[in-house]
Amino acid sequence: MSRQLAEVGKKVDLILEEAQSSSMQLIRDAFIAYEHRNYQDACQLFKEVRQCAFRAFNQSTTLEAAVLTTQLKIAASYMNKSYREGVGMVVFARLQQDKRSEIALTIRGYIDDLLAKVRSTRQHTKSLLSTQPIMVPLEPHQWLCQ
Repeated sequence: MSRQLAEVGKKVDLILEEAQSSSMQLIRDAFIAYEHRNYQDACQLFKEVRQCAFRAFNQSTTLEAAVLTTQLKIAASYMNKSYREGVGMVVFARLQQDKRSEIALTIRGYIDDLLAKVRSTRQHTKSLLSTQPIMVPLEPHQWLCQ
C-alpha cells in the first residue's frame, strides 16, 4: 500500500512539474516574440502562460511552486493587459488610469490567492520567507535574466 502511494505521489509530482515547466517555456517564447516586436504572437503566448500558470498554481503543493506560478500569472497578465492594438505593449505609466487600475486589481487578486494558499498550508511561514519576493521588473527582458 505505501509503495503504491509513493508511486501515485511521483506521478502527481511529475504532472505538477510539467505544468510549471510548460509555463516557463511559454513565457520564454512569449518574451522572445515580444523582443522581436511580434506583439500579436507574444500576446497569445502570454494568454497561454496565464492559463498554464493557473493550472500549475491550483495543483501546487509547495509554497515555492505557488510563489513561482503567481509570478508567472502576474507577468503574463500584466503583459497582456498592457497590449494595445496598433500600438503594441505600452509602459504602465503611459496606460490610461482605468487600465492601470484593472492591472493593479488583477495583481492584488493573484496575491490574495497566494496568501490564502499560504494560510491553508501546514508548512511553516519560514519556508515562505526563504522564497523569492514577488516582483515584476520594469522591463520584460529582466524576467528572462532572473
